[in-house]
Amino acid sequence: MFPALKKRQAARETGHQRTDPDVWVTRDLSRWTDERLVEAAQSGLAQAFEELVRRHQHRVYNLAVRYTNDVEAALDLTQDAFLKAYEMLPSFRREANFYTWFYRIVMNLCIDRHRRRTARGEHYRVSLETLAEEMGQPESARDEEGLVEGLISPDAEEETVRKETRQLVWKAVEQLPEPLKQVILLREYEGLSLKEISDILRTRVGTVKSRLYQARQALRKLLAPYLG
Repeated sequence: MFPALKKRQAARETGHQRTDPDVWVTRDLSRWTDERLVEAAQSGLAQAFEELVRRHQHRVYNLAVRYTNDVEAALDLTQDAFLKAYEMLPSFRREANFYTWFYRIVMNLCIDRHRRRTARGEHYRVSLETLAEEMGQPESARDEEGLVEGLISPDAEEETVRKETRQLVWKAVEQLPEPLKQVILLREYEGLSLKEISDILRTRVGTVKSRLYQARQALRKLLAPYLG
């Protein structure tokens, strides 16, 4: 677990009466649902939150690195997201979905960082090729049409062509307005449902659909000179 989060846990446990660990069967937390882990973590079982970190940290990092194009910033955002989630955990209502609640925290942190960097006039500093290698980009998008598959001609199957095309797609995604970029990342690369995205962004499903359509149209226009 992240060092800063371990310190925060230790500080909380020092002044907090923990639930007897024997109440929880802790031998195989990997089999527990997120909801059960949250309940245990709220009752003082540190290992339960550690399991939540282990379960979600890779996806959170991937989302952050896609959003920022900055590997170091993504690591910081990932730690910040878990720290914030840990601090807010006592007020989390367990009837809500932890996954959606947590992703909203991550997205808000990403958006806030983007706004601060834009205000300072800063630019991304990681190349698309480095980013592609760091993330291990998927062969195709997870939506019905397939963002990458739908833009590559049937006879262009060589891996070199596919890699170059994925990089072009990433460059185009970076040019989208923030609302469109958000839905593309959550839908195409995170594979979330329309309902999950609407919950995370706190908007209607119809709005999500509209933004996805606008994003795909914008991407096709941006990529037309390269892909024909």
